[in-house]
Amino acid sequence: MMTRYDHICLTVGDLDRSIAFYDRYFGLKVVRRDAPHKGPVVECMTGVAGGELLAAFLSDGHFVLELIQFTEGRGARTAGSPANEVGSPHIGFACDDVRAIHARWSAEGVRFHGDPIVSRTRNTWSVMMADPDGILIELREGPALTPEQVALAGA
Repeated sequence: MMTRYDHICLTVGDLDRSIAFYDRYFGLKVVRRDAPHKGPVVECMTGVAGGELLAAFLSDGHFVLELIQFTEGRGARTAGSPANEVGSPHIGFACDDVRAIHARWSAEGVRFHGDPIVSRTRNTWSVMMADPDGILIELREGPALTPEQVALAGA
């Protein structure tokens, strides 16, 4: 049985660039940065033969984001693919003013997928953006997203 959420891991093209992005825009700080990994452990954990990677763990004290960059055995770039592509992830972050953040970050060159919209069922604002590798990120303003809230919104 699962006991709790642990972390999410994203494969990125440039570890330093991604660390800077998630620190600047989401306040996630590096809590651990590993020496390069290679060998049987990497192959077992990733399924990539001959893979070598760099890894960093970022956190705000609650949420843990692991970022990895393959330095050997790098695959094709698929991040930034349409959201309807199977396996396409997105991360959701809660914020207190989606519209203000959208305006400020747009002026700084952050890529958004349109303007903030309001939900028909929950009176929440949200907008989708992309990190430097094109990984989708949802910014959401409103009550905490709980399993009960999700179930009621779909009723």
